[in-house]
Order: sequence, then structure tokens, then C-alpha cells
Amino acid sequence: MTRNPRWAVFCLLAAVFTAGCTGMHSQMAGPPVVAEAVSEEGLSPGQQYAGRVLAYLMQVVLGRAGPGDLRSEWSRRGLDVPLDFKRISSIMLEPGQNRTQVVVFDTRIFGLSEVLYHYDPRLNLFKGTEGRQSLFPSVELIALRLLLLQKMARGEKLRLEAVAARKALLFDPLLPVTEEDLAATGLSRSEMALLQETLASDPHLFRYLVYPPMVRTLYEIGAIESDSLVARCLGKAVQTGSGCRFSTANPSKPLLRIALLPSITRHFTLKPGPGGKSAADFRPNEFYRRVSETLKQRILEQAEAAHPSAADFLLFSGPPLSPQVIYPENHAAEIRRICPEADFAVILVDKDVLRSFNLSSKHGNREEGNLLYIDIMDIEHSLIDPELEAVGRFVASRLK
Repeated sequence: MTRNPRWAVFCLLAAVFTAGCTGMHSQMAGPPVVAEAVSEEGLSPGQQYAGRVLAYLMQVVLGRAGPGDLRSEWSRRGLDVPLDFKRISSIMLEPGQNRTQVVVFDTRIFGLSEVLYHYDPRLNLFKGTEGRQSLFPSVELIALRLLLLQKMARGEKLRLEAVAARKALLFDPLLPVTEEDLAATGLSRSEMALLQETLASDPHLFRYLVYPPMVRTLYEIGAIESDSLVARCLGKAVQTGSGCRFSTANPSKPLLRIALLPSITRHFTLKPGPGGKSAADFRPNEFYRRVSETLKQRILEQAEAAHPSAADFLLFSGPPLSPQVIYPENHAAEIRRICPEADFAVILVDKDVLRSFNLSSKHGNREEGNLLYIDIMDIEHSLIDPELEAVGRFVASRLK
């Protein structure tokens, strides 16, 4: 499993945790405040991207996305584990414990997980403190998964707006939990205790829980009830900068526009920009620039082999301003949103990320054949001949 700086004592929480979907007042006791504003303030670009990657990963580890043959395993693993934070922590951290009680040892999500930990190492079991990453996510993420998994298995839903409105209660175990609190949030006493201990151990996880892409995901998979907080998050567009740009160098010629879209990748760096919060702070690194240029050249060569004048009609998208989170379950909607002008989309994903997708082919199960997934390392190692042939066939069909 599998993506924000957020840790503080309770005095700071009122300021620090005005992130994600909620911008709520702090409280010490008394009736919970109402969740007010949808805001992403306080999340760095890298943390926002980690949150979007985490939203997809949560679908996988709750058995709602990813390889079909593993969905049933993920949807069952951990159903009988007591919701006890100390016990979960012991399973993951103490020697001799069987970690497969709480997670599926699924090598197919390692590539996806590595991207998540790249943008937020604290979501890893080692929390970025050992100079290397564990194969496993943090104890806190595992605890949150178990809470959601068991509620979903019983047909129950979390009332996230009520949970978020009780922020003070979540972060102060000395405050009494009333029956009214439990009824409002849809949590049992043991579930509330688990959530409190989880957030006490990793306060910054709260931001991910109320971050709009995560809220949308949890709602769509049936983990949380509809409320005004969900409605605001559903209506809030993900700010990712311009997804793709095409030059208008030769408007007189009929052009085939090919979009190269980076998705779930570590090959972007973050540089300070105005306000430090914009998607434009992302920059593709030298490796990504090199392999994408290699891909363009290989596509041109293949297209010219299929049609001698193809190069005169092909137009590639310009350098990306930010990485995306595109996968089989959302690619149709995302490509329409990000790059509606594209005639053909090539989605470039990080090493082994494709293994976490549910794909019958790299065309993404789309009959029209104008979409292609490519592992970026396959470009580096010249292992993309079948993909190039597919692009060649498409170009030839359009230039007849």
C-alpha cells in the first residue's frame, strides 16, 4: 500500500489541520463544529500528488481496483484482525510476526507504492528515517485500511463530515467520547479508539483523509456516506496545471495530435514557485525528458515506415507541467479533462506501475485503439516494439 507535512501538538493542530476538504475551527470541547470550506491550503505540490496516488492505492488495497485476481484477496485480508492499534503495530514492527495477517504480500503494487513513498516518505513503514524504503506502508495506513475494510464488509459507512468536525476529539484522547459522537460518526467505540490512536501516531494522515481526491474515492467505493463535505469535494476540480499543450505551428495542415502524459511517476522534481503551492512547481527531470524525446523519435520513425509523409502531420504535446494520476478506471474521463484535443494518448508510467493495473492489454481495453500505456523503463531498454507498431497502425489508418 500503500500519498504532506503535518505533525504537531494539539495547540498547533487548529492551524495545521485546516487542509484537505475542510477548513474547520478548532475546538476544545462541546458540540462539534461544522466543516466549512473545501481547501487544499497547507499541502505542498508533492503532498497533493501523493494524496492522489494514495487515493488510487486505497482502491487497490480495499479490493476495488487493480488486478482482478487479487481483488478478492485484498477485500478479505484483515477482516478478522482486531481493531487494536498496538496489536497492528506489533504485527508490522516486531520480529517474528506474520505481516500477511494484515496485508497481501503483493509484488504488483510495489511500483505504485514506490511512487507514493517518493513524494511522502512518512507513508512508508520506515517513515523516511532509514535511508531506504520498506516494502510495506506505515502502520497508520494499515490501521486506516483495516478500519475501512471491516466497515465496508459489514455494509457500514463512515460519516466523514461528522468525523472531521470532531477534530479536537480525534487528537485529544482525554476528551470523553459520547454516544452522540459515535452515532454521528458511524463509528463504534473500538473504531473511534483506533482512529484516535492512528492519528495520534501520525497526525498528518488526517489531511489525506479529508483531501478532495481521497474523499471522492472513498465515496465512489462506498466507504463513506454522502454529506455536504462529500458534495463539496465532488464538485472541486483537481488542480494539476495544463495537462497537455499543442503548438499551432502549422494550422493549415490536418494534424494528428499525440499526447504524451506522465502518470504515477517519480521522475518529476519540485522547484519553488510563486506561493510555493502551484502545480507549475513540478518539472520533469532529465531522465524523463530524455526518454520522452526518445519515444517521440521512435514514434516518428515508425509512423514514417507506415506512411512516408507522416512526419508532416504529427504533432506532439509539449513538455508536461505536472504528473497525472491516470489508470484504467479513470483514463477516459481524465484524458477528456486533461487533453481533449488529443487524437492519440500515450500514458507513461513509472517502473512496474502497470502491474498494479487491471489491463487486458496496454491499450487499456479501449476498442478504438487510440490509447496506449508504456512503462518508462521499457523505453529506456528499447522494449517497446509492439507499442510502436500499434501507434504506426493508428497513424496509417488516419492518413489513408
